[in-house]
Amino acid sequence: MRNAIDVHWPRSSRAPAHASSVILCLLSLVGALCGSASLDANGAYSSSTYPVIGSSACAAASPAGHVCNPSKILSKEGQDQVEATLSKLHESPKFPCGEEFHGFDFRVALLETIIGENVADFGRGTFNRWGIGHPSCNNGLLLVLARFDRQNYIVTGRGARAVLTDNHAADVLASIRPELRAGQYDAAIQKAVARVIDEALQHGQPPAFYQFDHAFIGLPCFVCRNPALSIVLGAIVSYMAVLATLKYRIVRRRVAFERKLKRLQDARVALGKRGADSRDGPCPICLEQLPQPPPQFAAQHTENGAELLHCGHVFHHACIDQWLRKGGQQAQACPVCRRRDARVPGALGSSAGEHSLSERADRFGRTERLDRMDRVVRVADASDGLHFAMQRLSEEFVDLPGVHRMRAALQAAGYAHDWVEVYYESVASHMREEAAEAA
Repeated sequence: MRNAIDVHWPRSSRAPAHASSVILCLLSLVGALCGSASLDANGAYSSSTYPVIGSSACAAASPAGHVCNPSKILSKEGQDQVEATLSKLHESPKFPCGEEFHGFDFRVALLETIIGENVADFGRGTFNRWGIGHPSCNNGLLLVLARFDRQNYIVTGRGARAVLTDNHAADVLASIRPELRAGQYDAAIQKAVARVIDEALQHGQPPAFYQFDHAFIGLPCFVCRNPALSIVLGAIVSYMAVLATLKYRIVRRRVAFERKLKRLQDARVALGKRGADSRDGPCPICLEQLPQPPPQFAAQHTENGAELLHCGHVFHHACIDQWLRKGGQQAQACPVCRRRDARVPGALGSSAGEHSLSERADRFGRTERLDRMDRVVRVADASDGLHFAMQRLSEEFVDLPGVHRMRAALQAAGYAHDWVEVYYESVASHMREEAAEAA
């Protein structure tokens, strides 16, 4: 069993704020001197002393009544009307409850003041003591109103709570504040009962808004009740989300940069040891490894996804194709050495370029005046491609701390140092400068 939030209603100007405390102390003193009977007579109860529903002390309309009104807070006409409404609800509509169908069991408990416990404990204690709801589905509800304490509360059983959510119950109680302030208790109780029945119990499910509110753990109701605070909190959350997104983006970019930088450094070390050419290193554009084993380019300038340019530099076919197409007709140059008309005819698969390098060499001989697009191409050294890849990598990630400093240091040293080591030294230097500025 769980309960809805109790709602206090403001005291009227005719009742000073401290008056209830004084009178409650007097009632407690009288109770200590005269016994619980005197307290009951003045409408002060605990959950253990509150009358049983249907008893004469409840002033119920019938032995199986749904309203307990010992302090005559409701008029006779008001009590009869609420009683008739709740009796009708108990009979119809009926919903599945175990193996049978039963209507909701909705009761009302009215009193002047609660002694020895808060309104929530009183409501739960009275709910259990009365045995409200069918045992198979626990579909009971209890509306408590303590007039002198200016508190009200709705207790719901497990089955009823699935239909009348806590936030819905709290909104119902908040809606009767004007009537309570005016002392119109008949209207207040009738309004609360009618809203609970018409908006929830009659349909056997919460209204769409409260279904949505329940699915999002009460956030829609919180926003509706606290619009200004919700705007402030929303702005703070949005700001923090933007910061977190930017930080996450920087971390991702730094990880990507360090991974590619290490790949270049490893390739540089490996290629330097065995004197390999540009077929053995990574593609200078995408920095991914070229096809292995290295293509021989014996029959054509494109082989196994790699392409050899006139200048001897090797790229992924897709990378160099996109690079040159992006540059247009005025920029058909090798990205590494900037040689114009770098592409060999036939690299795109045209029939004019299907001849092998050896066939073209045999066809044109070794005359130095041959057109440069038809000369035998030698694969270039890998160092130029690695330096180009390093420059392009540093340009792509120049916004990261330390990258710009690393790029300047490598250019000054002719790329002779360990690239990864220079990068980490640059980052450490950048962090020291930031710490010094902050201090």
